[in-house]
Amino acid sequence: MKSEFRNVTIEPGVMIGNESLDIKNNRRIPQTGVVHIGEGTFIGANTTIALGRNPDEPTIIGSNVNIAPLVLVAHSCIIEDDVIIHGGARLAGFVTVHKGARIGMGACIRNRVTIGKGAMVALGAVVTKDVPPFEIWGGVPARKLRDCEVFPPDPMDSVVRSGYSI
Repeated sequence: MKSEFRNVTIEPGVMIGNESLDIKNNRRIPQTGVVHIGEGTFIGANTTIALGRNPDEPTIIGSNVNIAPLVLVAHSCIIEDDVIIHGGARLAGFVTVHKGARIGMGACIRNRVTIGKGAMVALGAVVTKDVPPFEIWGGVPARKLRDCEVFPPDPMDSVVRSGYSI
């Protein structure tokens, strides 16, 4: 399978595509999927981005994403556009990070967790459950600290927060 990279800055020591480790059974699992990286994305030094688990479950990194050094993005994660992930953060398999979210330095996100649009995860937080849009979470385990404002305001955000669907 072919992986796609256009207008992407990749610093030295970055590893894209590797095997996974099944800790429970102490064995390596080959990944057969792909990685798609959007335009204008920056990937910091010594970051690891795993392949998708298989071709139907790719690892996707959107456009204009900023991934600092020493970040781990495990298999089949989806990182939407305009996300910032600070140094040393760890995203387990099948994590989804929605548009405009921010992940703090050293934060750990458990597998199959979703970080909502515009949400923020604090430095060193351990996130074990979904973070709703426009909330700031921190702590071990992470919990809601407060709501966060959207600058500049997006008129559609009030529609999303109200639960009204279009």
